[in-house]
Amino acid sequence: MSPFSTNTRLESYLDLQKRMLQTLNGDSLFASLGRSGLPSQAQIVLYGLGVRQIRFLNSVMQLGMNLQAEQATVLSRSIFETTLIVGFITKPGWCLKIKSSNYNKWFNTKRTKDIWLRPTYEERADLYAAHVVNQNKRRVSFCKDTHGLKHIGKAHEKLGNRRVEDASELRVSKVWRFVMKSSKSFCGMNTEGLAKSLGPDFRRWYAAFYGKQSEAVHSVDFDKFLDLSPNMTMTPLWHSGEMQTAAVMHTAMTMFLTFMLVIDKWHDIGIAMRTALSSHSDELLQLSAS
Repeated sequence: MSPFSTNTRLESYLDLQKRMLQTLNGDSLFASLGRSGLPSQAQIVLYGLGVRQIRFLNSVMQLGMNLQAEQATVLSRSIFETTLIVGFITKPGWCLKIKSSNYNKWFNTKRTKDIWLRPTYEERADLYAAHVVNQNKRRVSFCKDTHGLKHIGKAHEKLGNRRVEDASELRVSKVWRFVMKSSKSFCGMNTEGLAKSLGPDFRRWYAAFYGKQSEAVHSVDFDKFLDLSPNMTMTPLWHSGEMQTAAVMHTAMTMFLTFMLVIDKWHDIGIAMRTALSSHSDELLQLSAS
């Protein structure tokens, strides 16, 4: 039985989200990416990320049905981070400035001018895929070298995807290896820097929502799970409020639609998909205004 009352604004969000998931399934996503004109490696990475987005949005819906807004917030933040990765891979002309001092330190040169790295779509997809592979390799190496964790290292090793590794890591240039190692990221930037590099809309979203969403990720939100009376009596809050849950679902759906719109902005995904996205977006706007 649903923990919330019937015919609520929240149920309207749940209904819209369900229809969005039915429209934007794996098959339609694959067809859209096939029409996008992106290189094959970029399509592979984006398809994996797209299926991830669909699954995460579905999990947000399941949590919303049970009034678990805080847990859904964690997934909503991840949907935003995934959309940033998509923007990184697909934005035309994306570039990164490397200070001459860093370049000279890496390669023992004496450059006086900063340099700009302008990776192609395919190269950016390789950078991200190589980052994924390297993270697993670091975990495997740490566990194998730590007493009592060797069996964990072997388990992590089996989780690696050899096809992804062969298709990406070997193609990363030497300079990008230094960039990734020094920044500990696939793009040479932290999350805030990447958001800013993708334009003012992403920068504003980061400023408005990311910090608040991070509270749920980093467990600095204990006050959301109890009600403290004036006489210091504590009551556990096993469910979130309907309005709070609806707000989280609105945020997750907005960013999910943005994910597809980012691809469409820079690479045509076709009239049918664009029409469906526009219809869902209009409904979402109407819900927010109601």
